[in-house]
Amino acid sequence: MRGSDEFSECLSFWNALSCRAAGIAPGYAELADLRFALDTGWAIEPPIYVYQEVGWRPYYHILLRRGEHQVLLSLPESEALRRFLEEHGIQLELHPARGRARPSQPKPSRGGNNDL
Repeated sequence: MRGSDEFSECLSFWNALSCRAAGIAPGYAELADLRFALDTGWAIEPPIYVYQEVGWRPYYHILLRRGEHQVLLSLPESEALRRFLEEHGIQLELHPARGRARPSQPKPSRGGNNDL
């Protein structure tokens, strides 16, 4: 249970942090959103955290800062994003997910009950 408690605590922290941002919405984004943010004065606060869950595509958690404001964007892994980060020499830090991984395929049912 400790892993989920840590995640819950971290999520609360990021949500509170993200709500203070001005001019850009926190949450799931694409490379175009990141480029727009950078073009409008936001800066990447390294490192970028890469989270990998078993059976799921990695996500890049990118903290942006502009003045006193901060916002967290989560971008799915893509070849374009990897190239962009490599070209800009931005430090990545890999964090395998613990205790939150979801199977990529449903588990076989135990017993004779087939309700899904």
